[in-house]
Amino acid sequence: MKMTATYIKLQDAFASEANKVGTWRSIGYVAPGATAAGSSGNTTNFSYSGGITADADITTSSPSNATGWLADNLVALNDCTIGSGDWTISVSAATNGNSLTYNATTQCGELTPSFTKIGK
Repeated sequence: MKMTATYIKLQDAFASEANKVGTWRSIGYVAPGATAAGSSGNTTNFSYSGGITADADITTSSPSNATGWLADNLVALNDCTIGSGDWTISVSAATNGNSLTYNATTQCGELTPSFTKIGK
């Protein structure tokens, strides 16, 4: 998924420059279907949002598993009923104290089996 790779690259660049995890607006991420950085977006099949509401210093305890990127299906997709997907990328401070780690999860793995490998 190209949009998740873009999100991670922008977040990593922001983290290396500011030593912070940033909001979508801070990192310059524009969601699919959005018209500006920081805004949620919708396409025909998905709703996209970010859960980080304020920039946070990177320490070994902050952020910890904060939802940085979320997609939810607006239509049924094969065996995935409406709203059942929740493709999520969570962001945590890495143990080295100056970078981030990512954890991708979904409730609809049969549709995107490699999604959970993002960030690993």
